[in-house]
Amino acid sequence: MAKTHVLVLNGSWNNNGNSAWLINKFLEGLKQEMEIEERIVNVPRMNPATCYGCLQCRNKDDFYCVQKDETFELEKDILNTEIVVFAFPIYYFNMPGPIKTLLDRFVPSYDWDNNGLKQKLTPMFKHKRFVCIVNCADVQESFCERGAYAIKETANLYHIAYNELYMVGCDGEGIVEKDIKKQEKAINFGKQVGVEHLQSIN
Repeated sequence: MAKTHVLVLNGSWNNNGNSAWLINKFLEGLKQEMEIEERIVNVPRMNPATCYGCLQCRNKDDFYCVQKDETFELEKDILNTEIVVFAFPIYYFNMPGPIKTLLDRFVPSYDWDNNGLKQKLTPMFKHKRFVCIVNCADVQESFCERGAYAIKETANLYHIAYNELYMVGCDGEGIVEKDIKKQEKAINFGKQVGVEHLQSIN
C-alpha cells in the first residue's frame, strides 16, 4: 500500500515547544497504524501573506488566487494532501494569526453560489481528513474549542473527516516534554486517527 501523505501545519513559532512535542507524539502514534510520509511546515516562520479580499477567485471554477506566492503554493499542498494537521497554541483566546491567515487564503475553494466546495475540487476531497491539535494554558477545553472553531466549520462545510485533540494545562514551555501522560494522550490520539482513517478509505 502506498504511503499516506500528511501535511502538518505548526502554528507556533517555537519548533521545540508544546505544539511541536504534541505533533511528534501524534505522528508517532499515527505511524503505528499506517505508513505515512509527513511534511511539517512552521506557518509563523513562513509569514503567510494575507488575503486581499478582492474576490477574484469567486467566479473561477478552480482554485484561483491573484497572489502567486509561497502561501498559495502551500494552499495547493493542503488541497493535494490526504491528511492535514493543524497544531497550535491558543494566543489571546484564539488561534495564532498566521493560521487564521492561512484559512483566509483557502477561500478560493469555496463555491459562493452553492455554499460549499467547488465542484471541480471534489475529487481531491474524497479521502481528505482535517486533524486539529490545540493546546492552551487554561484548564478549560472551551478555550481550545474556540480556537479550533474555524477549522471544524470548514471540515463540516466541505464534508471532510475531522478529528480533534484538546490539550489543556500547557502553561509554559516544556510542559508536554515533561508530562508523560500528555505524551501518551497524543500518541493514542494518533493511533485513533490512523485506525479511523484506514477504516474510512477501505
